[in-house]
Amino acid sequence: MNRSEDNTKTSTPRQRVGVVRAGWLPTQQANGVQTIEMCRAFARIGLDVDLYYIPARNTPNEVRSRLGLEDTVDLVPLPRAVLPLRKRFVLRHAVDVPTFVHAWAWAGFAARIARRNSPSFCFVREPALAYWTSRLNVPTILEVHTLPVGIMARIFRAVAARRNVVGIVAVTGLLAADLEDAHLARPDKLCVLHDGVDCEAFAPVLAPVAARAQLGLTGTTPLVVYAGSGYSDKGLDVFADAARCLPQYRFAAIGPTAAHVNALRARPGNLVFIPHVPHRDIPQYLAAADVLVLPTRRDRHTARYASPMKLFEYMATGRPIVATNLPSFREVLTHGANAWLVDPDSPSALAAGVREVVDDEELRATLGSNARRDAQHYGWEARAARIADLVARQSDRK
Repeated sequence: MNRSEDNTKTSTPRQRVGVVRAGWLPTQQANGVQTIEMCRAFARIGLDVDLYYIPARNTPNEVRSRLGLEDTVDLVPLPRAVLPLRKRFVLRHAVDVPTFVHAWAWAGFAARIARRNSPSFCFVREPALAYWTSRLNVPTILEVHTLPVGIMARIFRAVAARRNVVGIVAVTGLLAADLEDAHLARPDKLCVLHDGVDCEAFAPVLAPVAARAQLGLTGTTPLVVYAGSGYSDKGLDVFADAARCLPQYRFAAIGPTAAHVNALRARPGNLVFIPHVPHRDIPQYLAAADVLVLPTRRDRHTARYASPMKLFEYMATGRPIVATNLPSFREVLTHGANAWLVDPDSPSALAAGVREVVDDEELRATLGSNARRDAQHYGWEARAARIADLVARQSDRK
């Protein structure tokens, strides 16, 4: 066999990505679900995937079975700590210094573990991890969900400028603009990628009434659903107050903890709370809704940097969405086209929007079908491919 024949049979080595998570697994937190979905997506576009994570104390050996990870994702547990201290990746006050130093020391240890498998690149969400993986000469993608301020901005700027930090993924265009305006990241490194969705998993299969019947929610009274946590910026209180304004409809909040429910000043009789539901079961609950609601409150973060997974899951379900009119949401949603947008922090405005959509069958159909169509642009695999392409383009420039 001559050399030319041999070269034709030599395949290009597969890329290997190290997804390094600074938190524990399994978890039902949205950031943990996103980590798992990105691992799946990287594997499905043909990359070898190593997932580095801290095992949860209660279920240390159940990550693969609990989260449904394919065998194509290799799991590598990380130590919970390297010092007898808590880890804190944000430094705001002098009292944070010991836990912040511990977090950076832990990140260096985790990065060295990740380097052992010779990854083509690492994908991380903490600047501390990006600092260490890049220092160890591993090309690194750093995903950012908010604008760093104070001393964290200076630290972020130094990390983002490192040669081996080859890309900064911002989850909204407004975040990317603010990072650039604050001189925290170079424009050529920035990439805007909103959160994603598994469109197949959330594809509508049943009509709302049929989906409700499977969940034991009988009756034909319109059902309005919010799925998410009860943290103050999520607007659970706005949702509850809107329910009180519309006693003719049923409302359901999927996921808030008992503490968040007990903190509400109003719990109207037409509102039911369903405790945390495993993420794999969320599609069935969303399918049961006549209208899906995103009542997010407006603040600096939500107005410019919010890109919640539930938004894209709502869209993929093909149900009409009533959402707070925030600039960050308007990067994805258009009033009257794929959603009905209402004034933030206003139960009466939310109630009016819900009533408008519920009472107009044609509008419901239009909003739902357009949202389902637009969700196809936000698949996890497309997101993973964009990241792999960003790594390749930046590598070519070196």
